Amino acid sequence: MNYGKIAVVGAGLSGASAAAALAGAGYKIRVFEKSRGMGGRMATRRSSGLEFDHGAQYFTVTDQAFREEVDGWMKSGLAAPWEARLAVFDEGTFRLKHQRMVRYVGTPRMNSIARELLKDIEVVLETKIDGIARFGNGWKLISENRKLDDPFDTIIMAIPPAQAREILGPFAESFQGKLDTVMDACWAVMASFDAPLDLDFDAGFVNGSPLSWIARNSTKPGRSSRECWILHGSRQWSREHVESEPGNVKQELLAEFSRLTGIDPAAASWATAHRWRYAQAPEPLTEGCLWNPELGLGVCGDWCRGSRVEGAFLSGREMARKINGY
Repeated sequence: MNYGKIAVVGAGLSGASAAAALAGAGYKIRVFEKSRGMGGRMATRRSSGLEFDHGAQYFTVTDQAFREEVDGWMKSGLAAPWEARLAVFDEGTFRLKHQRMVRYVGTPRMNSIARELLKDIEVVLETKIDGIARFGNGWKLISENRKLDDPFDTIIMAIPPAQAREILGPFAESFQGKLDTVMDACWAVMASFDAPLDLDFDAGFVNGSPLSWIARNSTKPGRSSRECWILHGSRQWSREHVESEPGNVKQELLAEFSRLTGIDPAAASWATAHRWRYAQAPEPLTEGCLWNPELGLGVCGDWCRGSRVEGAFLSGREMARKINGY
């Protein structure tokens, strides 16, 4: 089968990884992204001089192939180690955590890596794909907000499984229920302060709390020096409050931040909440990606390979290997 002209739905790290590898192998690639920017959950929100990495906070390396990529990113200024003072909050106690592994961030922003991977590839932003339809031996994409006429030989869904299942419609059945993989939501609160907070840590893991993670974004390399904090709701709390109003989420998580740190919530000069509806798979797949060569349909994402940044990148590369036959 000819897989030559490929549509990639999703410009997060997994989609960018697959697209870059396939473009390098000579395939004609077009990427479609419903948002205004690239990177998916490797995202940075900017507003009036403020910067917040409100999705993925950092990434680690365990795989040798990913290690080689990260080394290249560091040499080109796309990534750097984050030497944060880490803490652990557990049942009202606080302790500093010894750094046993290197934590990296994209520089100067988290989405810098995806943008670099896609720099020579056509990316169509603000285009929501609603479905697919057969066109001869290939496919057409269906979008309610944009007219799409070009046919494709192959389609890659680099998006959460529930979204892929909805877009693929009856063709989702070819993946034998694996698109039923569950992904939990995560609420993120972004808060800025006019002066640096007098705290003995830069980031912390939180147990037994509505919060799971708090971080001083301004300590990451390449970021603005403004005092910006990220607060991530825990998996259980975010699940229970997935349909809550953002204003209420902001108030509750800032109150919990205050309980942990003693910082008055009123000290925040600006704050907002953002919901990641599909943030992490509690039981991710281990296949790396899903591929149906007869139909020319593939699915990839972090949820296919460990549910981390490293997994997202490697899932995209595995998708490219399946299509390219090596």
